[in-house]
Amino acid sequence: MVVTRVGTLAVGEFQAFEAVGALVVVLDVNGHIVHWNRPCSALTGYSVEDVCGRYIWDFLLVPEEAESGRAAFVHARAADHSDPVLTCWVTKSGERRWLAWSSQPLLDPEGQVQYIIGTGVDQTESKRMQEVLRASEARFSGLISIASEAIISINEDQRIVIYNEGAERIFGWKREEVLGRPLDVLLPARIHQSHRQHVVDFATAKEKSRK
Repeated sequence: MVVTRVGTLAVGEFQAFEAVGALVVVLDVNGHIVHWNRPCSALTGYSVEDVCGRYIWDFLLVPEEAESGRAAFVHARAADHSDPVLTCWVTKSGERRWLAWSSQPLLDPEGQVQYIIGTGVDQTESKRMQEVLRASEARFSGLISIASEAIISINEDQRIVIYNEGAERIFGWKREEVLGRPLDVLLPARIHQSHRQHVVDFATAKEKSRK
């Protein structure tokens, strides 16, 4: 929703942003930083005096995101609000922080955009955990892929979701030929029904492993 205000934001009015737990940045219509709150200073190491009059994309965004940062500002200036965008900021000490930002224009009495208010939330730890998880999954997939034994995994519909090189050597089917297909494709027709029931029984049993 567009916020309409009478007159300009006075310096004292910026104090309202200090009570907000989120990061808050105020930009003018050209993209210059007019103000930011204490959480921004605490996160980045830059005081409000350090940043006023500067462009975010000139010193806070990683170089590869500078152009997209300018484009996001132009979009925010033209829209009544923006969806959250994940960006990478570089702090004064050189640390990289992942921040989810949404923006909203503040209008003057004539209905023209006067300021852009950006609100951000630090997503760094969540981002790092996702990266650790992806790296772990990649290592796991790599180990499965090169294992000499056949390793096959199925989903709840008994369709193949993991099929390694060992399985290719033993069964003769290529990975791309079986992924997503029912496990039955690897079994003799005479045991299809009984094997399906064995899988169902095993899934519902208290014991989840067999030697």
